[in-house]
Amino acid sequence: MTCTPIAGALAGARGVSLLLVSSYPEDHRYFQHFCDVRDWRLRHAWNPAGAAQLLRTHAIPVIVLEHPFPTEAWPAEFRAGRPDSPRLIAAAGEPALSSSRRAGKDPASDIVPRPLQDGHVFRAVTLAWLDWQLRVRLGRRLAWNPAPSRC
Repeated sequence: MTCTPIAGALAGARGVSLLLVSSYPEDHRYFQHFCDVRDWRLRHAWNPAGAAQLLRTHAIPVIVLEHPFPTEAWPAEFRAGRPDSPRLIAAAGEPALSSSRRAGKDPASDIVPRPLQDGHVFRAVTLAWLDWQLRVRLGRRLAWNPAPSRC
């Protein structure tokens, strides 16, 4: 692997975890191998109901979703507007990529093209994970530091 700023930021990172929500067995095989090689944790859900159940019991910073989504509304339940809300990544074929980008309505923070390639997936997951880490840490700092007094 070449050293990039993202790779450098994640060098030796532990605790990178993601949830794959996909009805495609090949996605589960691909992501299991992808995470195993990097010593990252992967949780699997085959549908939105399974994902929602996992999210009630586990803090998961990154969710990779199949695209098109099974329904239009369900990704909204994963975006609570809090700093620790998971970052969403959609795995989409080229026609879906083009239409989602044109419409500007995709709830995902990033889109990785199909067929899945390690470089694209690594970039999307690490950027989402770093964004989540930053937001959580900033949220804690803002909650811990009271506003300065005006004396």
